[in-house]
Amino acid sequence: RNARFYIPAVHGSWDEFSQISRYQTELGTDSANNIWSSLAAGQRDAAAGSGAPHGDKPIWGPEPPLDDTLYTADDPIPPHSHDADKHTWGVGEDADLITLNPLFDPDGTTWLLANDITGYNTSRALPPRRASIITASRLSARLLRAMHRETSLARHTMFSEMWPATVALHHGFKAVYAPHPSYIDRQWPLKYLANVFNAGRNGASGGARTSVFGDREHNFKGSTWYYNAGFAPNLWVRWLGLVGHNDGGEAWEREGEGRMCLPPMLLHPMKGVELIVEEVEGGAP
Repeated sequence: RNARFYIPAVHGSWDEFSQISRYQTELGTDSANNIWSSLAAGQRDAAAGSGAPHGDKPIWGPEPPLDDTLYTADDPIPPHSHDADKHTWGVGEDADLITLNPLFDPDGTTWLLANDITGYNTSRALPPRRASIITASRLSARLLRAMHRETSLARHTMFSEMWPATVALHHGFKAVYAPHPSYIDRQWPLKYLANVFNAGRNGASGGARTSVFGDREHNFKGSTWYYNAGFAPNLWVRWLGLVGHNDGGEAWEREGEGRMCLPPMLLHPMKGVELIVEEVEGGAP
């Protein structure tokens, strides 16, 4: 669930979305995107030969790298198996990591920084990883201590947008993506929108070359929340009453219905906005 964009008009209620995510993860899907997934060689061959959906291993407790020794004294231990859980383990507990974009698997994607790792033994395989683009997030003291130990003692590190999520994955810490209202500057067919943004392995946003994170991230250009989104700064400028891309401004507001009234939303990025400041000639503002 935390690896997927939630689109209510397509996925239904939150409970329905949670069930869809669980079924897709455990049972797999027949999506053509799986052809480009990053399943292990044996799994990929089996899936390709049978043509049948192939599920993923649910994340349940620590997922450490193959050949690196980690400090695990603070790592939580699942009280029972994933199959035996009745939606009880971790429920009501504060998350160690809260992100504002999905926690996607960068393995097999075209994301430029997917392999930007340092200090790990990669002779057999790269360590399991997760990432969330845009570093705006909430991190617990426990997660920060683990990140510090990994960096200072083991000399482990990764790109900034991959590091907190991956340390949480390795140590079994609770990590969640908190969906929030995100807007796009044009009207997309919603089912098509869902297929574009959740175009990874088994209906997730990552884990395949078809992921929106990487070569297809131009789809975020017209959104209100991405590191290089163009709509967010334009909307911000317009809301301030200034002209953005030849639209808006004082004259436009006088001729129309006045200043824009927007619903609650998060905007990113907002950089280099030059505000108009009135001042008395020769004096202070």
